[in-house]
Amino acid sequence: MKSDIEKLEELKKLVIKLVSSKNKFIKLSDKRLSMRQQGSTKKSIETAECNLNWHAMEHDKLFRETHAASVDCGLSIAKDDYSEIEYNTSQFHRYNYKPRIPLCRQKA
Repeated sequence: MKSDIEKLEELKKLVIKLVSSKNKFIKLSDKRLSMRQQGSTKKSIETAECNLNWHAMEHDKLFRETHAASVDCGLSIAKDDYSEIEYNTSQFHRYNYKPRIPLCRQKA
């Protein structure tokens, strides 16, 4: 079992990744918006939107992982539902993700 310090160090790393991810999300969003305003080709706009959607999925997964680590540290309240999530990153791609369940919600 992890010590409190190890749990906090893990949370710290996840928060740093989350901040970096959010900054990247903002940059991708601004890029997509500028492409629309500049009249870029339809294909390049679709590619930018696909990249943004993919990164949004990754950011959400990281957010959920950070929340679970925060609950393990006693800094957040556990949610009632940690069921599987479906992400639709494009018209053709669907991904299922099962979030990590905090230790207090795991069955013994």
